Amino acid sequence: MSSNQPISHAETIARLREAEAHLHDYLNTLSPVPGMSPWARLRLWLISDPVRTKNLEKVAAHLHSISFFLAQDSHRLCNGVQESLCSLLNEIGEKEKLSYNNAWELAGRSEIVMVQVSDDDYARLLVMAETREDLRDYLKGEPNGKIKMDRARQARIHRIQQQSQEFRRDRAKTLLRQKYLMAMAVVLAVLVLGFAVAYGRVSPTNTDLVWLILSAGAVGSVLSRAIRLSRQPLNAGMAGEQSVAASSEPPLGIRSLISGWTVFMAQPVLGGTAALVVYLVFSSGFLQIAGVELQPTAYALLGFLAGYSEPFFTDIVGKTAERASNG
Repeated sequence: MSSNQPISHAETIARLREAEAHLHDYLNTLSPVPGMSPWARLRLWLISDPVRTKNLEKVAAHLHSISFFLAQDSHRLCNGVQESLCSLLNEIGEKEKLSYNNAWELAGRSEIVMVQVSDDDYARLLVMAETREDLRDYLKGEPNGKIKMDRARQARIHRIQQQSQEFRRDRAKTLLRQKYLMAMAVVLAVLVLGFAVAYGRVSPTNTDLVWLILSAGAVGSVLSRAIRLSRQPLNAGMAGEQSVAASSEPPLGIRSLISGWTVFMAQPVLGGTAALVVYLVFSSGFLQIAGVELQPTAYALLGFLAGYSEPFFTDIVGKTAERASNG
């Protein structure tokens, strides 16, 4: 569909329904189907992108709503809306090439078109679902008036555009943090490896112990991250008051999960480094555990706790600094 060629109302609806059907067919290839071999399921799991799939599903739902509203009233397809719709359908036609970022953008644009062509009742429901009072104020006074509803639609569209801006900013910050974290993880890994080699030359009998402690810290760090992730509710509505109080973890968010992936990759290095610092503190005699002679298993346990619990590690470092400053 070319944006500079006039298209009839019937052709537009037909193209919308065709694009929706093709999009659903494509989405079916992104999910396991009965009879699929275990290797095919594994391959599909490895290459799947839940964020991209979720946004393409939103686009398909919006296309269905757009075709429904246009079938009710052909006058809703004004020139500006038709141009946006043509551009939208052109991009959907190349859905296989869409990155997850572009799929996210496409979902927002398709929602804007849906709001533009929706009837007053549906537009009213969209705005009433908003928690922001400045949007809901558009429906006060004359809820059935055309001017009011046009303003309500514009408020909803403005909100979608604001959310898209927020997503772009968050994606940029996430990418920057990923770069910094990976760079720091690589530097830490090289430094820790160099320390382990040097320490092995100075004290060959403790080389295996150092590697044991590094491994224990890495295990503790990854386990801590996994437990926190498993305890987080999917959303605030699904978590009851008791479960939220027990877990004290915020609900999961897609953007936080994307941002947390790089943190998880750096977790073993961070945990191993913390464990190594705790080992140096106790083996040097700065701190001692009364009545306990530290054996390799005890050092491994301390290393695990250092990787598992950030408060434990920071408390050890704080006590060591305090004792060193007091002589």
